[in-house]
Amino acid sequence: MTKPFDEETLLAIVKTAWTDRRNYLDMQLAVRSQPARAGGETRFVLRTLAEAKNVAALLAKLCHDPERRGLGFLEILLNAIEHGNLGITYEEKGRLLAEGMWEAEVNHRLALPEYRQKMVEILFEEGEKGVRFLIKDQGRGFDWQKYVVFDPRRVTHTHGRGIAMAKYVSFDHLEYRGKGNEVFLFVEKKC
Repeated sequence: MTKPFDEETLLAIVKTAWTDRRNYLDMQLAVRSQPARAGGETRFVLRTLAEAKNVAALLAKLCHDPERRGLGFLEILLNAIEHGNLGITYEEKGRLLAEGMWEAEVNHRLALPEYRQKMVEILFEEGEKGVRFLIKDQGRGFDWQKYVVFDPRRVTHTHGRGIAMAKYVSFDHLEYRGKGNEVFLFVEKKC
């Protein structure tokens, strides 16, 4: 941050960093628990934040080095719920995080009739070279191109780095498709 800084912005950034750290530690604990097994093609469906956390841990356990993968899965699944299915914009999320109302707004929208039936679908397939995942939400899509790389202009924002982090830290390949409501993820097999 540059000086002088706005106290509210600093507090929002620290709170978000604390939440991110808590999510990271929770994910580490979840992936260290009992191992998961799946074979062939498998399909998962989810719609809530709690389901996203559970499925992210499960998906991470299907890959080698699950502790590295878990947070990436969580970021992609949360994005599919909040921005995809629920239509929360980047600006709205920033405001909701600053007000401490993000989770309450997500849960509120999940209960609304127009969003109640929207799901996130995850297709998993283990292949000879690695593990493939296709994650689809039922939203209108979004301008994903600007979020797959780190942008220094967003360094002081409370969000907007999850997709780039997932791409560079968690997966061997991450590719958004079409209008942005499908993302293909690939994890190479351990040699």
